[in-house]
Amino acid sequence: MKAPKLLLSVLACAAVAGSYAQSVPTHDSYVMPFADGKSKPFSEYFRNWEPGTPLSEDENFYIGRVPLKKRFENAQTQVDPSMTTDRKFCMWTPMGISDTYWQSLPRYVFDGDNFNLWSYVDSQGGWSLPWVRVPGAYSDVTHRNGVANSGGIVFFDSWGGDNTESNNTVNMLVEKNGSSFKWVEKFVKFLRYYGLDGVGFNPEGTIPQASALQDFFTQCREYAESIGWQFHVYWYGVNNNSGRMTLSSTYDSNHRDWLWKNNKQVTDMYMLNYDWHMSASSSQSYAESIGANPYDLYAGYDIQGNWLGRGSWTTLNNSKLSIAFWGNHTTNMIYQNSSEFGSGDEAVQNTYLVKQEQVFSGGNRNPANCPPIKNGITSSSEAAMDEFHGIAKFLPARSVLQELPFVTRFCLGNGKAFRDHGAITFDHKWFNVGVQDYLPTWRWWITDNNKNVPSDAIKCGFTFDDAWFGGSAMRMNGATTVSNVRLFKTKFNVSGDDKVSMTFKLKNGTDTHMKLFWSFVGSENTLHEQAITSTKTGEWETIEAKASEIGMTGDVALIGLKFENTPATYEILIGEMAIIPTKTFNPVKPVITTQENNILKKRSYNSLDFKFSWDCESTKNDADPSIPVYNEDVDTWYFEVYVQAKDEAPILCGTTSSWAHYVVGAPVSANNEVSEYRVGVCAVAPDGVTKSDIAWTNYMTCDLTLIDGIECNKAVIKAGEEFTLSLLDPNQEEPETWEIYNATSGSSPVRSQDYGRTFTTSLSEEGYYDVILTKSDWSEIIYRGYIQISPESTGAIPSITDFTASKTNVTSTDDVVTLSYTGQKGEGTVSRGLRIEDPYMFRIPAEFLPMNQNQYTIALWIKPEKFTYAQHAMGLMGQRDLNISWPHNNWGTFWLDVWPEKYDNAGKKVRDANILSYTMYGGATYVDQIGGGGNRHENPNPNCMTNGYSLSENQWTHVLISYDGSKQRIYFNGKKTGEAEYPKLTYSDLNGGTGAVSEAPIYIGGSRVYYAGFTGTIDDVQVWHKALSDAEVVEAMKGYDGKTIPAELKGYWTFESDNYNEADKTFENKGSLSTTNKAAYVEVRGAGGENTSLNEENLMPANINVEGNPAMSGTLPITTTSTFTIPDVEVTNSDDQATVSFNKSGNYDVTLTLTNGWGSDTMTKKEYIVVVVPDAIEDNLVNDLKVYPNPFIENVNLQFAADGNYVIDIFDAQGRKVTSKTHQAMAGEICTLTVNEAQGVYYVVISKDGKRVKALKVVAE
Repeated sequence: MKAPKLLLSVLACAAVAGSYAQSVPTHDSYVMPFADGKSKPFSEYFRNWEPGTPLSEDENFYIGRVPLKKRFENAQTQVDPSMTTDRKFCMWTPMGISDTYWQSLPRYVFDGDNFNLWSYVDSQGGWSLPWVRVPGAYSDVTHRNGVANSGGIVFFDSWGGDNTESNNTVNMLVEKNGSSFKWVEKFVKFLRYYGLDGVGFNPEGTIPQASALQDFFTQCREYAESIGWQFHVYWYGVNNNSGRMTLSSTYDSNHRDWLWKNNKQVTDMYMLNYDWHMSASSSQSYAESIGANPYDLYAGYDIQGNWLGRGSWTTLNNSKLSIAFWGNHTTNMIYQNSSEFGSGDEAVQNTYLVKQEQVFSGGNRNPANCPPIKNGITSSSEAAMDEFHGIAKFLPARSVLQELPFVTRFCLGNGKAFRDHGAITFDHKWFNVGVQDYLPTWRWWITDNNKNVPSDAIKCGFTFDDAWFGGSAMRMNGATTVSNVRLFKTKFNVSGDDKVSMTFKLKNGTDTHMKLFWSFVGSENTLHEQAITSTKTGEWETIEAKASEIGMTGDVALIGLKFENTPATYEILIGEMAIIPTKTFNPVKPVITTQENNILKKRSYNSLDFKFSWDCESTKNDADPSIPVYNEDVDTWYFEVYVQAKDEAPILCGTTSSWAHYVVGAPVSANNEVSEYRVGVCAVAPDGVTKSDIAWTNYMTCDLTLIDGIECNKAVIKAGEEFTLSLLDPNQEEPETWEIYNATSGSSPVRSQDYGRTFTTSLSEEGYYDVILTKSDWSEIIYRGYIQISPESTGAIPSITDFTASKTNVTSTDDVVTLSYTGQKGEGTVSRGLRIEDPYMFRIPAEFLPMNQNQYTIALWIKPEKFTYAQHAMGLMGQRDLNISWPHNNWGTFWLDVWPEKYDNAGKKVRDANILSYTMYGGATYVDQIGGGGNRHENPNPNCMTNGYSLSENQWTHVLISYDGSKQRIYFNGKKTGEAEYPKLTYSDLNGGTGAVSEAPIYIGGSRVYYAGFTGTIDDVQVWHKALSDAEVVEAMKGYDGKTIPAELKGYWTFESDNYNEADKTFENKGSLSTTNKAAYVEVRGAGGENTSLNEENLMPANINVEGNPAMSGTLPITTTSTFTIPDVEVTNSDDQATVSFNKSGNYDVTLTLTNGWGSDTMTKKEYIVVVVPDAIEDNLVNDLKVYPNPFIENVNLQFAADGNYVIDIFDAQGRKVTSKTHQAMAGEICTLTVNEAQGVYYVVISKDGKRVKALKVVAE
């Protein structure tokens, strides 16, 4: 039973910002596209641009350093050798995140769009990229894979947008000098200088000077070809020849000039509008009739609005059309729809890998086993995508791998940490798609020895949990009889002396079950094999050989790995594969160009931020500065960036392909007195081994940034128990005052202290308390509910008073020592909580809150484990119907979300971190402004939120929302923090035609589109059919288990063992509503992306064996275990005692640890037990050491056979030391010790040069 105690427990005692998992960084935006900010109209800066004259100090972040690699064809290494290579694919999607500033800029988060199946993509259209200021990382990753890129989009918007800049851009581009276009040469050189292959136009409006723009495109193409460059135009084909928008899906004479004019090509990617399938044949025929290539017409798929379901794939299969994906305006929808199995960064990244493979290599993720072509797939869920045929059904995988050296570390362009040779060098999340490696071509083409698809194919993928270099590794696991995994389509000319190597980590055993295989051009189906052997388990291992030694000499057509007879437990990581020719590399040492007073950006007690740029000497563009200098021109693959504290070792923080880099959170010296740091960069050659010298700055320093935060020395505190609060940052100034207030009712402090870096005190009453620090400028920092005093009955952190041993001097191997302790075990019983893991949810049936219920209150205790925000926020609770149409399936009749901190453009904080917002359905005007808060689906409700009251990781907080028919309210730990007038509108499906929603369940937890899901623990969930008063809110916090249930409390779930039906996985309602429908912990499957119509809810086993709110008693026992440990000695622990015996002499440390559900306490006693047991019994000679006489009377003699520094200790039979002597002996010297003790057995222990070498028994007569 739960006792009605109104209190909490401090489970996370560091009151600092939590570990946010999200794609939008919260760190500073150090890289500026322009000298005066993040954006600038193209028409304003292009006219005055000159190559070599930077647009900002961060110019090198926006210059591509990898040329467009040339692809090759070999039909015999296609899955289907007869498949045409004429059809093309364009990803006309963003390659970024919701904040379009970031795009593909490097940043210090793990999650991001690291698209990597480039082998099926011919062009990346750069939707949402600013015209024309594109991160070099984007250019480098596309070019490295032979994919043409784009300099962004010009958007003509007839739907209410401002077309001023779009019109200005076009009007400028078509300006003429006489009969010639003024800007053709400069525009093409501008694109070439920055590494861009073309530009995009989205003409949803009237295009000015249409005919001139068409001619401008043609002339740009011709000029680009004349200087060895390329000029591509990505065009949405919804305008007629004169530029007026028609929204037609057909290519005909009215739209001709946007693709083909005067027998010249105008655009390269002409995307047909989304109903193209209705006139595919006529569009193709018309293109052919005028001499155009029909494959320059792209069948458009709106993967935001209809996923893969609108265009007919069967029609496409019979047409000579290429393929283009669009969607959406800010985010690639394949990436956006990857939160199906959780919205945490790791869950999204792992799901994104699978989604890409389902889209491109088919639902079975093997292009040799694609499902049949199927139309109408409108859901991106994994289940729906299992039936998708894949882009591989329409075009073969491409490759650029025809140059040596070839090195890949299987880096996907991001990581949870940065590793070098398997060791973490920079323990920080990072994202830099520009350093993405070459990745397997077909993803995953697996066959048996007869080229059939095996039914037990090895599982293939990647892991971010380990890496040889960078942030990821390739991973193979599971049981297979035979799996030939073709990895890379190649055209390598390999010589006999070229070095072939592979680095791998076998997780179990030493049998790799693996062979390297390859085939040669001209005999592509004949696989040659080389067994891979291992001598290590669980360690990175590199094997290498000359190509001639394994027979890999000639024109290699493909490379793969063969797995045979692997067990179910099999797992191997591949960290690197390489073929290195015998040549000398000379990477050019960089020259740092940033002024040193502008490099260090921020320094705190635990991290350092810095940014700098460099140049690499080359004569390539001396005559023409517009000619780009690539990394390969300076014999470089990538650059390594270092930081070094003075008098300490350098630390590798990461790599980049650009000639500029910045680091956020670089590690600093453990010595807080160290304030000087330098940064450095070196160039790494294409072999991945040869490096230039590191170019270093001088040692520098910058002002300290002080970090606000406190910590507590105890995780659970009881009434009257002393605890200590302290400042987290050792450099932080002492506050003017420390004050502690009752969190619900306190108007004056219950404890206070002036000044001090620490505050030690105790509190006599159970409850929860705010801590307020007043700084020297009289500003306040408030930690809400930070101190929480819980009752003795719910248990406490155990504490050790002392421990003892029955014997501390041991002289016999037969001795048994008993260890015991005194202290407080802190045992009790506490409420059970329900553990919620994103994307799972606690579902409350719809009956508990009918649509016509105009008054309600919903309350619960929550303990967030972490904060993840996806694009907007983290969903905590909502009532919605997943069976209706977008967007109301995603929002519902109300939603309660947790929001991240936010800063305005001036850097001023405008929203605290981890605040709650309660928003209600807005009817037809669902994008209305709410008090200046913007779109109610993308912003918190400023009128009903907890600004100033923030949630903390691993800290219990009571959250309550209510509606009284006209006002909505939100409460935080019993205190009302927001109130707003708002009408309760009828929740309706406005886009699906079903009208008013009749019923909808309440979900606690679970991610939705653009919102992450809750991970943590909940307890004591209440659903009322009334709006509670302020006083009733405080009463409700105490819970009602064991009390009379109020009639209006319709739903009540405590998660105790008597509340849960394990057999049917449901929870009994302890509230007043009688219904057969029960709450449950559920998983939603099949709700991919915006379309949730195919959702399926499955009941999951609930974990209620977790500590709930420690303010409440319950049925979960808090049991303390004691564990004694002694290094290198086996200890038998039983209940509160332990026993141990020793068979080797030595001085032994003993450690006791008490542990329960609230925490642990540890005590160690150094050299607590002294053991002297005989290793052997000798009369006179032990290892050339003479001891005589034996037996002896009073004096015992030792004669040393070797020089050395000796310590001789003599112990009696009880282990008591009776004499000791230090002696520096020469060989043959005799040392005499006098023992004035009783007759009996004694032990002589000899140590030489600080190391015990012998113990032996002698007898005194």
